Amino acid sequence: MIDLKELEFIEDIGQHEYNGRYYDLHNEYECIKIRLEDGVLRLNFRHVLHHNIVGMEFMNVVMTVFNIQDLVAESLTIDNIYRGRFLEDEILKDLSADGKSYMYIDFVEEISFEFFSDGLVVNDFGVL
Repeated sequence: MIDLKELEFIEDIGQHEYNGRYYDLHNEYECIKIRLEDGVLRLNFRHVLHHNIVGMEFMNVVMTVFNIQDLVAESLTIDNIYRGRFLEDEILKDLSADGKSYMYIDFVEEISFEFFSDGLVVNDFGVL
């Protein structure tokens, strides 16, 4: 599991190396599934040519912004996934009181999420 506190601020982790392999979720994959269950935010991405599935699981999620416009697409294009700061008591903070990082996920289709999380697991499931 990746400790989200170790990520650089504003670094786009949608174009990043995981488990020794580089993934470009913005240009080469489409998001085909989003699910929040039992504090785990799961996003599944399918490669547009090879059709292999990559899953991202954010652990111990506390959702703060969940913005979905009129969703009509079968898949979404990721724009940015990054660790950022959040405003609390008029102060920009890096971590929540319980040590969680603040994450931003933006899609080209004007869908966005903001949440606290403490870990990320990335799995390449191959072609399903």
